[in-house]
Amino acid sequence: MQSNLKTIFYDVFISTPMAAWTDNKIYQKQRNDILSIRDTLKSVCKFNKVFYAGSEITNAEFFDSKDTSARDDFDALRCSKQLLCIYPEKLASGTLVEVGAAIALNIPTLILVPSRKTLPYILEQADAAFDFVKIYEVTGSIEIIQLITASGPSLFPTKPKINW
Repeated sequence: MQSNLKTIFYDVFISTPMAAWTDNKIYQKQRNDILSIRDTLKSVCKFNKVFYAGSEITNAEFFDSKDTSARDDFDALRCSKQLLCIYPEKLASGTLVEVGAAIALNIPTLILVPSRKTLPYILEQADAAFDFVKIYEVTGSIEIIQLITASGPSLFPTKPKINW
């Protein structure tokens, strides 16, 4: 009989658009911003194990194949304590799929967006529907780093009160 218990490996899974960017320079700038946010999570929140798919991908030309990316990302998500979604603008992105999967898996989810209107309709009030989802309206990496620095790990939602 298989156990329903999952092995937690990552303190946080960072989900943010990567392949959705149409310009490699935009990808590289966003990646650098996310790496700064990752470093802040490590130093301020003491999250030693942070998953970010773009950590080693310096250039959009070096993305893994789509099937490998899907498998690796969902494996990492299942092994994460929580998800941090940084969704800087309305884009068709796998980030939205990862957020949906995290909610379905009852993984505490923190969504950072410039405006709730950036999110699809079903996510705009997800924090009202689920006690393990938080949404903050922030713009840019500097504001995100300031928010993390001011709040520390308490910024993140806690585990759901009930499994559904």
